[in-house]
Amino acid sequence: MPLERLFYVVRVALRALLRRTRVEREIDEELRYHIAQETEARLSKGVPPAEARRQALVTLGGVESTKARVREARPGASLEQLLQDIRYGLRMLRGNPGFAAAAVLTLTLGVGATTTIFSVVDAVLLQPPPFPDPDRLITLWQTDPTNGNQPAEVAPANFLDWRERAQSFEHMAAVEPWAFDFTGEGEPEVFFASLVSEGFFEALGVSATHGRTFLPGEFRPGNQGVVVLTDGLWRRRFGGDLGIVGQALTLDAQPYTVIGVLAPHFELGLDSSGGEHGVFAPKVFAEHETRTRGGGWWHAIGRIRSDVTLEQAQAELDTIAIALALEHPRTNTDVGARLVPLHTRQVGEVRPALLLLWGAVVFVLLIACVNVANLMLARCTRREQEFAIRTALGGGRGRLLRQLLTESVVVAALGGIGGVLLTAYAVDIVVALAPADVPRLDEITVDARLLGFTTLLVAVTAVGFGLAPAVQTLRQDVNGALNQGRRAGATVAPHRFRSVLVAAEVALALVLLVGAGLLVQSFARLVNVDPGFVPQNTVALQVFAWDRHDGGAARANFFRETIRDIGALPGVEAVGAVSSFPLGLADVTIESSLTIQNRPPPPPGEEPSVTVSIATPRYFETMRIPLKHGRWFDERDDGERPAVAVINETLARRHWADADPVNERIAVRWQGQTVEAEIVGVVGAVRPRGFDSRPRPEVFLPHGQQPFGSMTYVVRTAGEPTSTLSAIKDAVWAVDPLQTFYSVATVEQLMRSTLATRRLTTVLLALFGLVALMLAAIGIYGVIAVATSQRTHEIGLRIALGAQRRDILWMVVSGAVGLASSGVVLGLLAALWLSRSLTSLLFEIAPTDIATFATVSLLLLVVAATAAYIPARRATRLDPLAAIRGA
Repeated sequence: MPLERLFYVVRVALRALLRRTRVEREIDEELRYHIAQETEARLSKGVPPAEARRQALVTLGGVESTKARVREARPGASLEQLLQDIRYGLRMLRGNPGFAAAAVLTLTLGVGATTTIFSVVDAVLLQPPPFPDPDRLITLWQTDPTNGNQPAEVAPANFLDWRERAQSFEHMAAVEPWAFDFTGEGEPEVFFASLVSEGFFEALGVSATHGRTFLPGEFRPGNQGVVVLTDGLWRRRFGGDLGIVGQALTLDAQPYTVIGVLAPHFELGLDSSGGEHGVFAPKVFAEHETRTRGGGWWHAIGRIRSDVTLEQAQAELDTIAIALALEHPRTNTDVGARLVPLHTRQVGEVRPALLLLWGAVVFVLLIACVNVANLMLARCTRREQEFAIRTALGGGRGRLLRQLLTESVVVAALGGIGGVLLTAYAVDIVVALAPADVPRLDEITVDARLLGFTTLLVAVTAVGFGLAPAVQTLRQDVNGALNQGRRAGATVAPHRFRSVLVAAEVALALVLLVGAGLLVQSFARLVNVDPGFVPQNTVALQVFAWDRHDGGAARANFFRETIRDIGALPGVEAVGAVSSFPLGLADVTIESSLTIQNRPPPPPGEEPSVTVSIATPRYFETMRIPLKHGRWFDERDDGERPAVAVINETLARRHWADADPVNERIAVRWQGQTVEAEIVGVVGAVRPRGFDSRPRPEVFLPHGQQPFGSMTYVVRTAGEPTSTLSAIKDAVWAVDPLQTFYSVATVEQLMRSTLATRRLTTVLLALFGLVALMLAAIGIYGVIAVATSQRTHEIGLRIALGAQRRDILWMVVSGAVGLASSGVVLGLLAALWLSRSLTSLLFEIAPTDIATFATVSLLLLVVAATAAYIPARRATRLDPLAAIRGA
């Protein structure tokens, strides 16, 4: 288009929009001129004046039709008509506040729920890790042949061989989880850390925002210790002071120089133990690590070369693993290698729950769209005569179609605005419910990406629920609508279509409610499981007292003194300590073979295995782990007395099913030596890793006889335990002012953290199910109310012919129940198929639980009957004569 033509079109369009009255006046004047000219031409031929004017109007095709054609031919007419349609749609909403409120509120719930879950799914699942070329970043694992070849941490020597032999990687680096005791200004604190090998930051493709990362020489033995901090730790502990770069920190009683600070939102997400991994230090390989194979504890990452695919890299690692198995058959037989993309590893645990919620919220949105479509269909039925008149006056069907779709867009836009406002509040709730280890939680926000998704969602939903009433309008019988307003049988097809939509809505709601019901029952059963102890009013403080209290006597004295001082605090009812604490942040689980004296030894390779833990006197009393037989430890169980042990009932049932194990003698391995001990008691079994974990056979040795440095204080208080935390820490620091705490939490907090993902999924799915139930009830009510109003004449005749009011009530309610029943049948079939995807999220309940399916089905039928009761009662109060006359 030439530039002059473009300017002309823009100028005419703006003039038509900004000076509409004047333009309309000019059109009227021009039409009058043409009519006058045509009339004059006919008068000159002897045609009477009235007839001449009539013929002139016929020639032009009607004044209003001609005006419409002129407006449509004018540049900018489409925009003007769109604005007219929007204004008209807003007026119609103002004139129908009930419809407007129901439609907008329904879409607000649907769009708000969808955008809220999308914001989480987008940040966690869709957004790649914040590293260059993230699709080339992978994690490396060795497979564990004793655990179904599941991925496991890498043994040091295996990693070193992989790095030396593999050619598919630009960089490969090891990551060893670590922790430093920081002592400086303020309270001593544990800094969760990662020891990383050379090439770590190069593999990730990142550099420091302030300062620098590691130099090759800093990975050599004997170099001055250096560390890099994350942005989060730098701001939290050091107030974002740029002067920290170049300063020395005292970590593990040694000076480490801070050489750099990483960018915000740096998150690797390899270590599932929790904690803020805020420090990175060079990993200097020890000589013994170059020979250590079999079980591993390292994580590994790598960047694949740009010309190599993941499959090719995996094939190369498989070849190397086979070679290592031949070279080291004792440790590497059947030990393979597994490559997992970094993003997949980061989101692996929460992916199933988020996908389930995403599927559920799509169902909610579909139900909302069906509801609004039903509302608009009913509204179009009442506007049949209006549309017929507009068509008769020259309004084309395309014009009506555009008007209806514009009204749909207006409704959807208002619902979208409400949905965004709802999302702004709902996101904070979802983040609060989500587990703390979900990656990139702090990046979930209402941003331009979310607004773009909402805009697309609004457009799709507008077309989705606006198409049905638009198609109904196009099929309208104009003559019938003009002659009778509503002709008998004219609304049968739309009513049937609305009934189909409601059945689909009920089916979707049933699927959601079945899923919610299964998860709610599963969660209720899970939280009612006896963990084996009483978590209320109890706090746990995990410490590592190895370096600061070297030697058995020093450790024994340290824990004896601190436990005595904590026990003397006001409000403390009991205190003890244990090495392997249930739900502990650092899992200090020691596995050992078990030998029972005076019994034949088992065949080689079939020795029973137990977990060995160290406990102080009163630990069992503090946790309220019941004593089944014998006694607990006491202060007399020290190094001067014969070795004793307490076992749990899981071990007792396994090896002494019909006998009392007290006074029996056993032998276990502990810290490289065999400990023979006499069983003096049997205690209840606990669930070590949360409600859904199973008790394990366990042997407890007294701390007085086997002093251990990695222990967890357990303190039971008379009231809220957090109020005594400061006093408990002060009691420990009174004995050792530099002792750090690896983790501090109430036992109830630790228990709740194991349920965080299940709680999030259950709460949100239950909420979506309730919304679906409410929307289904509204949909059924709307269809029955419209259908009943359309049957006014029929109902009036029935009453006039002697039908009882209870008969009318039954007719309407049974129709609604029948309509819902068809949806229930469809929903049951879909739920039977889809509920199997919940198997991994359920606890002690089958995904096809008959009671749940039956209860939800009955609930929907009751809701359908209740929703139909109001229009049914209204129908029973009709005046027969008025109904017959008004038909």
